[in-house]
Amino acid sequence: MGFVTNANFIESNTADGLRKCLIDEFSSIYVFHLRGNARTSGELRRKEKDNVFGQGTRTPIAITIFVKNPNATEHGKIYFHDIGDYLSQAQKLEKITELQSINGITAVNGWQTITPDEHNDWLKQRDDSFSEFISVGDKKDKNSIVLFENFTKGLSTAKDAWCYNFSNFSLERNIKATISNYNTELQRLIASNYTGNIDNFLNFDSTKFSWGRPNKQDLCTRQKNILS
Repeated sequence: MGFVTNANFIESNTADGLRKCLIDEFSSIYVFHLRGNARTSGELRRKEKDNVFGQGTRTPIAITIFVKNPNATEHGKIYFHDIGDYLSQAQKLEKITELQSINGITAVNGWQTITPDEHNDWLKQRDDSFSEFISVGDKKDKNSIVLFENFTKGLSTAKDAWCYNFSNFSLERNIKATISNYNTELQRLIASNYTGNIDNFLNFDSTKFSWGRPNKQDLCTRQKNILS
């Protein structure tokens, strides 16, 4: 079978499962990579240059031949040919015309044999040395060697709109306002002797205070907030 398709499946991380299936299914796979990926930049974009289908196509293109030989002793033999760098549309089409077929590329010793790695990578095979680095942390394996034994989400105000500001004056004013509004609600709660659902009592005006679970718990235990 022969297909002219988007060439991203050759090296995309998301297509590793597809590549594995192709290796399992076919005895030989011939890929003629025509480049032309317009979703790149800089020097890489200049190397990709024109697409064989013109400026209307931004994806790289590949001609792929899938061979299923019932008498083959090996499966998943991958043969790859890259059309080359910096080629215009006309130059690419001229090369395709010259080579004509699998035999044409074979005649010029143009096929590169690819051996997939354990991740089913064909091109730009990943470097596994990263897996040997010390883990930043591991919640599952308490006996593993890690950089940090404790876990925290860090400083979390849950009220960033109130607690962060470029102006010291504005920040102090906001903090005082939140404390004042909290204490106002506390005094109102104490005066009313309300014992029902606190959500039905509070003033949820977001311009006055942002109520979180800890604040509600503090209110229910009659805990007053002060500015230290």
